[in-house]
Order: sequence, then C-alpha cells, then structure tokens
Amino acid sequence: WPLADRPRLAAGAPGGTTPVRLIDDELATSLGPGGRLDTMLAAVDFATSPEVDPGGDVTRALCLAIDPDLLVTVNAMTTGYVVNDAAEAGPGTPTHPGAGQQAAVDWLGRLKALARR
Repeated sequence: WPLADRPRLAAGAPGGTTPVRLIDDELATSLGPGGRLDTMLAAVDFATSPEVDPGGDVTRALCLAIDPDLLVTVNAMTTGYVVNDAAEAGPGTPTHPGAGQQAAVDWLGRLKALARR
C-alpha cells in the first residue's frame, strides 16, 4: 500500500534554524479531509477495520510502503512551516505561513495508529 507524494521541501540554508520551507502548500490539501493522502489512509483504515476484516487476515497481510521524503516533510510540517511565495524561490525570498500544520499532525497520528494494528 504505497503512500507517496512528490518532493515539496524547498532549498534552504544548511544548518539553518528557520522553519522548514515548502515549495507550495498542496501537501496540506492532500493531508486534509477528503484529500488524496487522507483518502488513502481512510481506505487502509476501512480495509483493516474489525467490521470488514474480523479475523485480521488483511491487517496481518498488509504492508504500508511509505516514501521517506513524505514522512520527513509531514513530520516537519507538524511543528509549523512556511511556503515560498513563488515555487522557484530561493532561500532568501518571501514566504507565507503554511496552512497544514494541524492536518499534518492529524494525518501522522492516524498513520502511526494504523501501522500499530
């Protein structure tokens, strides 16, 4: 069950202490209610629920394949992040606050709960 997204982390200053920077905020939409990655987790949750999988056969056979870059990015989003005002912007260009911190926290929490099943 692959969970992946295209890379979203923007270039930054090595060793910098500024918040993580994303090239856009599309991942926030994908993680939020009804988004692509939210829907994928909902499908896993449904397929492994006791009502659908009472014997746990699907749960035991399921393998979650998660893109490491996606995990790094979502985890970074949980502490707050900024988004480049322009997709091709460099480290010193203007940004605005990202809108998906809570969506990232919620999605990552659900993923952890599903992985423990």
